Amino acid sequence: MKKLKKIVSSCSLLLVGMASGANKVQAAITNPTIGELGNNVESAQSGNLFVQYFLVIWNALITVGAIAVLVYFLWGAIEWIVSAGDNAKVEAARNKMTQSAIGLLILVSAYTIIGFASNLLFGADFNILNPTFVAPQYQTFIPTGG
Repeated sequence: MKKLKKIVSSCSLLLVGMASGANKVQAAITNPTIGELGNNVESAQSGNLFVQYFLVIWNALITVGAIAVLVYFLWGAIEWIVSAGDNAKVEAARNKMTQSAIGLLILVSAYTIIGFASNLLFGADFNILNPTFVAPQYQTFIPTGG
């Protein structure tokens, strides 16, 4: 019972310490994919930061969906090849390929509809049909003589 009291008291002290020191932390978190978080207050208040993160997440979801559609289509194609003429297996493979084609149609439709609606509602700031990709930045090493 004494150990439990010590654990509870130390956890409560830790939480109080974290709460009192939370407003003193001024350091920004830097992520190589999306940049610095928490440095630009004006961008966060105007909503531009939300728009930027939404676009990054939306493009990532579209990419993952496209990869899933491709994998599912290839899975159906391989099952069709391996079916060896068995009608039930051919039908199951054909259904997988049809479902992946419908998924691709839904994915492209959602991308297009969101793109046009966002352009109508938010203007050029929210251009989801023109994604920007972050490229890694490399530093050049220049050897010094000596």
